[in-house]
Amino acid sequence: MAVEMSTNPFKSFVFDGILGLGLPMLSLTDEFSFFHLLANSGQIDVHQFGVFLTEGEAGEASEIALGGYNADRTLAPVAWAPVVMPDLGHWQVPILAVRVNGRTLDVCNDGSCRGVVDTGTSHIGIPIKEEPMLAALLTTDAAELLDCRLAPGPELEFDLGSVNLTLSAENYMRRLPLREGVHVGSAVVSVEDNSTASSVASAHQKVDENATNVTRHCSPRLMPVNMPAPLGPNLFILGEPVLHRYYTVYDWSKLQVGFSLANSNRNTRGPGSGVGFLPEDVGHLLMQRAL
Repeated sequence: MAVEMSTNPFKSFVFDGILGLGLPMLSLTDEFSFFHLLANSGQIDVHQFGVFLTEGEAGEASEIALGGYNADRTLAPVAWAPVVMPDLGHWQVPILAVRVNGRTLDVCNDGSCRGVVDTGTSHIGIPIKEEPMLAALLTTDAAELLDCRLAPGPELEFDLGSVNLTLSAENYMRRLPLREGVHVGSAVVSVEDNSTASSVASAHQKVDENATNVTRHCSPRLMPVNMPAPLGPNLFILGEPVLHRYYTVYDWSKLQVGFSLANSNRNTRGPGSGVGFLPEDVGHLLMQRAL
């Protein structure tokens, strides 16, 4: 595996993903785009690929389909959203509104919201000015829960016009509850000197590790996004919490992204119950301050 990347030449060009499935603008040249080469090889009739993403629970495996998509991984017809600003190279779709429990937030009132569909992001990216407010709306008391994905929480909705992406606490919550005074630092997605960079905020709160009567919270998997125009400022990143729930199809020729509720164990088994359990060897994480 690669553990280091030299400045030369990688600082000189943009990055189109691990496999090369970004749109052409992110490729160094057409020859560095995996899907461009595949689409022009004559080996596939449909210039699409589909992604089924899972956390690997109960032995379920993720998959990518090339030259179309796997309809067996879908629970409903695919609804399509157009790619906007394709010259920037991202699979980026318009977001007409963001709602929490049916209440529309003000962030998208001017029509400037967009979302990058990204299989390589573990969180949901939120414009930096809106992230604290949205995090507060979605955070809830953990009570006796050991697995926050079982917490009752508000519904988070992204309205793309052609389809509404709806997430419950099961989809967007961090698994581990955190005691009051402990905050997980989220990477800030930003641009510095024309290259993508991230910074992590440190938590400096003093925590009494011997306290017995403590309050624990369930917090959402959000990260602030600070991008200038033309990508920002109202840019969302639709990462794993969205893509674990929805099967996505990427149409290279028509420049559109399709969404269907995924035929996954989580979507078909019904909501969980009880308090859940902690993964092995992570109980001590509840007592630690994260950097």
